[in-house]
Amino acid sequence: MNNYTKYLTKTGKLKLNFIGLGKMGNTICNNLLHNIDYSLFGYDPYTTQDVKIKTTTNLLDFTKETSIIFSSLPNDTIVENIFINESKNKTPPLANLLKPDSIHISLSTISPKLAKSLAKIHKEYSCHFISAPIFARPDGLAKKEAYIPIAGNIDIVSLIKPILEKTSTKVIYFGKEPEKANVVKLCGNFLICSAIESMSEAFNLAESYDIDRNEVHKMLSDSIFNCLIYKGYGHRVSNHDHKPYENAHFALDLGHKDMTLTKEASKETKIEMPVLDILDEKFKIAKKKNFNKLDWSAISLI
Repeated sequence: MNNYTKYLTKTGKLKLNFIGLGKMGNTICNNLLHNIDYSLFGYDPYTTQDVKIKTTTNLLDFTKETSIIFSSLPNDTIVENIFINESKNKTPPLANLLKPDSIHISLSTISPKLAKSLAKIHKEYSCHFISAPIFARPDGLAKKEAYIPIAGNIDIVSLIKPILEKTSTKVIYFGKEPEKANVVKLCGNFLICSAIESMSEAFNLAESYDIDRNEVHKMLSDSIFNCLIYKGYGHRVSNHDHKPYENAHFALDLGHKDMTLTKEASKETKIEMPVLDILDEKFKIAKKKNFNKLDWSAISLI
């Protein structure tokens, strides 16, 4: 498969469908909106975003023809309820209803276990599942600064990768098993969270010796830790600034969700992650203190 023929509209445009038009999904749509080769169509009855694409209130509209569907959803439960579980009114799950050769690309941070299940059920119905979780906050994604690990059937990836490259800095292939991309995403988020905790401990040590924590951050992030994570989160940690800025934060409860997925993934392969245990405990304490909606860097307050 090396062309888009079966996914084109009657006017020759490539029809891209989006389930989930929150900050991430809607930002991707905005990045692709003015591409003359694409026709965008979406679903999200709960979004609070300014959605500029045509939308539907009926998920079954995605089953009328062979489709390319991107999903950008917040957690495993919502993904399962749409694609795997029968609804309360006995409507079959979406994966069972898609036309053969439809492609579902999950942009969400979901568990590797769920990604494997999705790949299996899509295959049973002659469809394709690709994982492509996004490394970016909404503000970075809006500037097309995202990095996207992608995994799945290489022929299908070759169709989808050029689309994602139009809304990112780089798309990196990790193999034919879709869950591998999700493992990469969890590894990355674990390292970010570990950096937040390490910076918190380091700046607290400096402060205990009456050294300006902001100056320590400035020196280190301008020298041996001159990179996005240490600069950005270092600024938050050194200034005790964990406010939920619009499009420029990652909520603490979502961060804990990702660390929980990482813990579950490590148990699957019996890998010990003692640093992850420390982070998990900090998240639990932070949530008890009602820090849920703060940036996840607020674990540094514990």
